[in-house]
Parts: sequence; structure tokens; C-alpha cells
Amino acid sequence: MPEGELSVAFLTREHMCRLHSDFLQDDSLTDVITFEGAPEAGLAGEICVAPVQAHEFKGARRLPFAEELTLYLVHGYLHLAGLDDVDPTARKKMRAAERRAMDHLRAVDAIPRFNFRPG
Repeated sequence: MPEGELSVAFLTREHMCRLHSDFLQDDSLTDVITFEGAPEAGLAGEICVAPVQAHEFKGARRLPFAEELTLYLVHGYLHLAGLDDVDPTARKKMRAAERRAMDHLRAVDAIPRFNFRPG
């Protein structure tokens, strides 16, 4: 993981779609987008997440909203640490790392108590 300040941005559906379009040429809603930082300037990177996506998708994995949103943050952090999910082999490694991280966060009672209020 690069050293430095980590920025986390919680974005609306519209802002996340615009960001996805501007930087990845895909205007669909996505759950998380990461941007590498500049460690020499003290910036580790930025994780942008869409809480509305976590709220709408939480049922598919049967996770509470706070855990679904935390999973998105973990996923973004793992991207900054060098993992990717573009092909099946890389995706399998990413999912295993996500499970380990989430299991650890649960074990030490470190899942943030996020709440969702549409606005």
C-alpha cells in the first residue's frame, strides 16, 4: 500500500456515473472507483464509493448496509495495494483478499456503523 493520506469520497448516483464516464468511458453506475495517489507528495490515493449502490445491492450478498459499504472501501483499498479484478484469476485473488479483510474487520469489531439516508 502506498504511504500517505487516503481520501474517501461518498458520491451520489449522478456524480459516480459522471466520474465513471469521464475516467473509464462507461456512464453506468459502479460501486467503487479508485485513483492512485502521489506517494512522493504524501497522497496514497482516493477511493470513491456510491452508498446508494451499497444500499440497493446489500440484499444480493445478504449483508447489512454497513458491511456492503465497508466491502466497497476494502475493494478500493485493495486496488490501491495493487490487486485487480479484470480477469478470472485476478478476480479470484481479489475476492479472497476481500474475504480475509472483512473477516478480520468483523473479528476485531471494526466495521463502521454506516447508515443510509437517501438525500
